[in-house]
Amino acid sequence: MVASEAARRLVEALVSWTGIDLERGGRRAAVDRFLENRTRALGVSATAYVDSLDGPDHPEVKELVEAFTVGHTWFYRDPEQLELISRLIETELHDQQPVQVWVPGCATGEDVYTLAMLAARSGWRGSFLGTDINAGFVERARAGRYSAWTLRNLPPEIRAHLHDGGGGQFEVARQVRSMVRFGCHNLLDPAAPSPTGAWNIILCRNVLIYFRPAQTLAAIEQLGRALASNGWLFLGASDAISTTLPGVRQIALEGRSALRRLSARPKGAAGTEQSAARPKGAVVARPSFERDRQGGRGIGIDRRAEAPCPTVCTLPPPAPPGGEVPADRQKARDAWLARGVAALEAGQTQSALVDLIKAIEVDTLCGEAHLFAGIAYHLSGDAPSAVQALRAAILLEPDLWLASFYLALNYEKAGQKTEAAREFRNVARALAQPTAVRRETLLSDKLAVWENDIAALARSRAR
Repeated sequence: MVASEAARRLVEALVSWTGIDLERGGRRAAVDRFLENRTRALGVSATAYVDSLDGPDHPEVKELVEAFTVGHTWFYRDPEQLELISRLIETELHDQQPVQVWVPGCATGEDVYTLAMLAARSGWRGSFLGTDINAGFVERARAGRYSAWTLRNLPPEIRAHLHDGGGGQFEVARQVRSMVRFGCHNLLDPAAPSPTGAWNIILCRNVLIYFRPAQTLAAIEQLGRALASNGWLFLGASDAISTTLPGVRQIALEGRSALRRLSARPKGAAGTEQSAARPKGAVVARPSFERDRQGGRGIGIDRRAEAPCPTVCTLPPPAPPGGEVPADRQKARDAWLARGVAALEAGQTQSALVDLIKAIEVDTLCGEAHLFAGIAYHLSGDAPSAVQALRAAILLEPDLWLASFYLALNYEKAGQKTEAAREFRNVARALAQPTAVRRETLLSDKLAVWENDIAALARSRAR
């Protein structure tokens, strides 16, 4: 019991210092093992060990962070988003070069180098900073040496910026490395300083899924304040947030979502007054966007001057089935999820979103909650949010073929034929498997009678 209490205190301390919640992803048993190993090695009790930790800079805390942070990444990850950022810089930030780009939570640096390579390919000038709380990751990023596995998705014109470094390793070219620097940074600390005072682009992907809601909000607020006027914040597909940021609004960009700091608040559109006037329970509609073309290249950007809008609708949650939310997080998640799916089946799309967002807030890593939220967004006509939620579902649980199906429908509607065909192929492959090995969802039984039709549709559109 003493060791268990010490492990709980250790988890809570790390959350408060770094935002990282070691209870996510079923890692609590690993925390217990880490605590047991360290106390045995140091010859102290679990209670004494935790009492000795006085902050995020303590050597033992740094060792804990290095043991548990995730460095699974590769070059050209999510190419659609990276290429979108590159085109955005060319068309929207062409007069602000060198563009200041910060990649917090960069792990071993592949995202940072990829953006620098895109700059070298496309001719825009940038200054790039990659930061991570894991000092070991930062050192690997500075070394700029990578295995062939991490390069597997790179197009030839970008891969040309890596050279054979011997021993099965590849080195980033000197020209690219000259544009990039790395350092350690805690996302709960004040933002890393920009050479010009603020950042034009911040790319923070799939980091906040390991944070609790309060720490996610604190980190997002820090990032939002660090943006330059008309600066852009891009998050990962699985980084769901549910708050309104002062002076920042969500923008739809070619079916993807981004956050943009306003150059000036529109006259008479004070966000606090409008938020106060909005009826409780009202879902905030995303603005439509028109395509802007410059020099033959287009970026779909919402041009209308409006007050900042929430990135996710923030509604007062109703009580889940049976009254109060259960204390256990998994039970709470399942309660909200079941209620949301029931509302979705009843055609109550907005009510379904309320409950499904609550399920995501309880367990950000629940792929099924992202799946059904994506379906609800799709049915309500909110394509950017649908795509974001469905991509998150697939990232978390690649076997959710229903997420691929609805993602394909959204891509098809947006005219993205290549992406739609890819997702339809994923659906066709999944439904060709025996039923016993497929990933089941709360709607699997009801969908069974439609699977042959869905499979036929997927095969016909996968060509």
